[in-house]
Amino acid sequence: MLGEAGQYERCKFMLSSIILSSLVAAGAANANLDQPKWSVYGLDHGKAVASLDTDVIMATASFADGPAIALVCSENVGLQAIYVYEPEDDLSEQVFKTQNFLRKKNGSLTMDDETYDEAWLWKRRHGTLQAKSTSTGIKILNAAFSKKDITFKFDGMDAVTLKLPKAGDDLMGFVNHCSTTQVRANDAI
Repeated sequence: MLGEAGQYERCKFMLSSIILSSLVAAGAANANLDQPKWSVYGLDHGKAVASLDTDVIMATASFADGPAIALVCSENVGLQAIYVYEPEDDLSEQVFKTQNFLRKKNGSLTMDDETYDEAWLWKRRHGTLQAKSTSTGIKILNAAFSKKDITFKFDGMDAVTLKLPKAGDDLMGFVNHCSTTQVRANDAI
């Protein structure tokens, strides 16, 4: 039989095991919450709506304690890729903020062993960089569907490698409703 000290140690061990198991389970649950996902929605007069049958559609992915990516598509402008290095709560509002003075910033995208040099418009006050070329958005979409990590590197900034969220039906809906990617898909047929 265990003495009083032995019973105390046994209870302490069992309580520690229960607490540790709970922390591991909570960590696993939180790990799933921290996984980035694509959010896809339409914009109607600047407000997010569930329907993608709008003039402007948007796909965003936010990363815990880090940047975000926004892909915006409209009939008038086509596909735009925006790297948001200082995300705010409302990405749809942030990426459309105007700035009188834009600076060009050189950067690159790297996927696997391929690096693409790109020119970006820097909205420093709003924490965003907008790709000047439609092909940048296409490259980001291809990386998402190919399950490739992507590294963003801009002059004067640290390189950031992002594991893009899994591309599912939501991102496919964006591709199917974006006039730029519809044209590309039809050209491939």
